[in-house]
Amino acid sequence: MIELVLVVMLVGLLAAVATPKFAESLRVTQLETAAHRLAAHITYIRSVAINQGRSVTLSCDNEAATYQCESVDFAERIGDPIFVSLPDEYDDSFELIANFDSQTTLAFDFEGVPQVDSVPLNEGRVTLRSGEHRFDVTIANGTGITTVTRNDNGLPEPSTSGSGPSTSGSGPSTGVSSSDVGVGDPTIRAGGMKTGVAP
Repeated sequence: MIELVLVVMLVGLLAAVATPKFAESLRVTQLETAAHRLAAHITYIRSVAINQGRSVTLSCDNEAATYQCESVDFAERIGDPIFVSLPDEYDDSFELIANFDSQTTLAFDFEGVPQVDSVPLNEGRVTLRSGEHRFDVTIANGTGITTVTRNDNGLPEPSTSGSGPSTSGSGPSTGVSSSDVGVGDPTIRAGGMKTGVAP
């Protein structure tokens, strides 16, 4: 009988220790998934701008932790414009901090060049954060290519004034660029029509 009580106590102790670590690990995995999904959406939106020869705009809401593109549908859901709410789809603790040259709206012109207020983008980054964990989605000026970088090194808070820390060497890179963030079928679909191969 004493052995049984000891086993039950040991199992309870292990469960009490392991559960918070498992929950945190799951949250980090979800945060990384959300960052890669955002990068894939940015790549997809840029591809639509190029393939359809038009300007396309991505709008972020830092307060609500949402992003959207009203003129581009989800690739897998034609007729349903891109709209993602991190708290609703992932976890209430997720934050989104967009900084496109101190703005929260980014446009891609018909050549796929990122712009803010019709001026070429200088610095573009969207940070997804939960507690001490964060992933930076960086949009390269000129090319619009996205990269995802994990940054848990305790650097200063991401800035919305354009003076935030650079992601260069600020954390271990996940090695993901726009060419492999995975937007599904290599023939991108938008507005119900095939638009060709993503760049």
